[in-house]
Amino acid sequence: FFRKAVVTYDNLSLAQKTVLLVYGSTRQWAEVKPLVWSSVQSNLPTRAAAFYALPYWVSVTDFDIIAGKLSDATLASEVKSLQQAMTAITKQDGTLNSKITAFALKASHKENWIPFVQELENMPWLYAEAKKTKNEEAVRAYARINAKLFKNVDQQVLNYRNALDLTTNLETREQIFKGLAKCNSLSAMRT
Repeated sequence: FFRKAVVTYDNLSLAQKTVLLVYGSTRQWAEVKPLVWSSVQSNLPTRAAAFYALPYWVSVTDFDIIAGKLSDATLASEVKSLQQAMTAITKQDGTLNSKITAFALKASHKENWIPFVQELENMPWLYAEAKKTKNEEAVRAYARINAKLFKNVDQQVLNYRNALDLTTNLETREQIFKGLAKCNSLSAMRT
């Protein structure tokens, strides 16, 4: 029944279009994919439903489009859908870290990139974001990336101490203390 309605999509009510976009996407109906993408790129009333359905359709070739939108997105529902789409893309190709870093560093809304950043170049803005907004996810990402800074143990310890100052969350503090425990430095023991 729904699949036949794709042919008359333009004549459907808003509610019918919304159901068709979401249901057709979960079923992976190929004729729904262009409708989802055109709604995402527009300001049509179906835009929210299209963003909800978007993660069903992304592939690695869509990385630049999704990354560009994620860098500028402000609506929470759109950010969530774009992050889900980016998660799907990174599961398909785990070698995108340098591209993720490039987009994150240029983004007008860097906070949208916190779940994806992995490289040391992201530490300065993550610390600034965590300090400014007290964002726990940013503190955790900062501590996670800091674990890779094993060439300069003193700086690593200092970064962990800075992260400790930014959070009272017990799980985050535990993550930081585990990182400190892996540092072979006398200054780590004094913390």
